Amino acid sequence: MKSLKSTHFIILSLSTLYFGVANSECIEGKIKHTFKNKEVFSNESYCYELESNMLLSSDPCPEDKVCQNKELKPIFIKMSEVSNESGSPGFKICEKYNGIPQIIEFWATDEWHTTSRCIFSDGSFIDNSSLAQKVEYLDQSK
Repeated sequence: MKSLKSTHFIILSLSTLYFGVANSECIEGKIKHTFKNKEVFSNESYCYELESNMLLSSDPCPEDKVCQNKELKPIFIKMSEVSNESGSPGFKICEKYNGIPQIIEFWATDEWHTTSRCIFSDGSFIDNSSLAQKVEYLDQSK
């Protein structure tokens, strides 16, 4: 019972840390994505905040390690690295963090919500918009 209370406290603390709003919620929910032209559904634990479309995994990581999505350090990117190429800037940023970008829908408030996420090697994930906030762009004009 103590472990369950600790887990809930950690999840609530993390959701407050990441989302900074009282409207975030952590659930065992459904996520769907397309793989080889087929919809794939999975049950996953995640926290979300609908107003800002924020999403992050809430499962603990293996061997009591801190999940990669919770210890992201800022990265420095030249504007040209994400603006002069075709493709999603969020996907490029995810790849800079050695993550796998993915377009998904997650189930919340009795409906599907579309977003994209970055999945890290430990299985943790965060939405690409939140991940992009960790980027510090280098201005080439200076």
